[in-house]
Amino acid sequence: MIALFNEYIARHKLFEASDKLLVGLSGGRDSVVLTHLMHQAGYEFAIAHCHFHLRGAESDEDAVFSRQLAETLNHTFHQQDFDTMQYAADHKISVQMAARQLRLDWFDDLCNQFGYTKIVLAHHADDQAETFFINLIRGSSLAGLKGMKPIHGKLTRPLLFATREQINAFVVTHRLAFREDRTNSETDYLRNKIRHTLMKPYSELHAAARLGLQRSMELLADDHQLFEALIAREKQRLLYTEDSSFVINRAELITQSGRLSLIYALLRDFGFSSAQASQIDENLDRQAGSRFFSPDYVLDMNRDRLEIRVLTEDILKLQSTIAENTNTLEHPVRLKVDHKQLSDISSIRQPAHIALFDKEKLTFPLEVRLWQQGDRFVPFGMKGSKLISDYLIDSYSTRAEKEKAFVLIDATGTIIWLIGYRTDDRFRIDQETKHILQITYIK
Repeated sequence: MIALFNEYIARHKLFEASDKLLVGLSGGRDSVVLTHLMHQAGYEFAIAHCHFHLRGAESDEDAVFSRQLAETLNHTFHQQDFDTMQYAADHKISVQMAARQLRLDWFDDLCNQFGYTKIVLAHHADDQAETFFINLIRGSSLAGLKGMKPIHGKLTRPLLFATREQINAFVVTHRLAFREDRTNSETDYLRNKIRHTLMKPYSELHAAARLGLQRSMELLADDHQLFEALIAREKQRLLYTEDSSFVINRAELITQSGRLSLIYALLRDFGFSSAQASQIDENLDRQAGSRFFSPDYVLDMNRDRLEIRVLTEDILKLQSTIAENTNTLEHPVRLKVDHKQLSDISSIRQPAHIALFDKEKLTFPLEVRLWQQGDRFVPFGMKGSKLISDYLIDSYSTRAEKEKAFVLIDATGTIIWLIGYRTDDRFRIDQETKHILQITYIK
């Protein structure tokens, strides 16, 4: 095992002689084996243990064990305590994601404070295979299916060559003590479900099943490198700056093959998700006027181009999002949102300030924004579409009213309501309706 370990490090050039190393130690089997291998190989390193406080006394015992192992092997030890549950709640993320973010942020802080140049993690070949199937289930792109890299920035993974069986054999041979995390045997999480219900039958399909998957992921990683090089070239050609905006030529983008992958690659650095990239791709062949938001940027789909700008307070004041569980909205217009059954409604015809929608026809989140030139909808009771500008003219709206008219859009970019005027007929209640979304405009 030690020979394979050294060979893998050398082949992937994980460490330089000048590197100052930090090893992540949870106290579990994998990180204990990593720590002993690093020690046997003669590397100088410090040990870092995250106390996430997720398993009561067991977490305390993990911390004690990790400290004792560091002292036994005579390596510098760092420990940090986290309120992981509170962090997850504050940031509205899963506990697993919270623990990952807290761990990597703290490791980075240690590097800055003590001059560590590489972080050594205990991910192994089985973790790699499980990650592949997790991302396959989630519909990941090439970036997710290629798996983890042996080296990525400061992060290194010298155990990616080793299977769980090899790690277990090393533990038995060297009679190593380690901490057992009882949650590893539970199937509440997707990774554990894959580990306990999928990997064994997969491995039994063919003697080379695991090796074949490992080889495929290595090839996918090579393909991804080539893909990234091509994307970098396409970015230079398609994405340019103009004043304070980033611009993509819409007509040019429409003609590209592999358009969806290209859109996501062009927009991911601005914080747009793959789901938003799909929505933008679907709207690319439709009318102009759609707007999409990432945490820091706004993308406007104009007639001839996609324009990306930094999200400012002025823009935020003129738009907002309605999630499926939103009850009220205070700006840019005041809306009250209610969820009803068909039996709760006496008539589908309501005053102009009340909108009724078949909830199953909507795609969340909804978005409120000012209407734009080129916006169209199908007014309730009509068959064909109509420009918002024409509808406002026909409604004898004043110039001031036109300037302050807002539309409600679903996640597909389709206008479902000219707020305070008329809803879109395509989202009307019919005989098949079961759940109703009622939105009241409060002037």
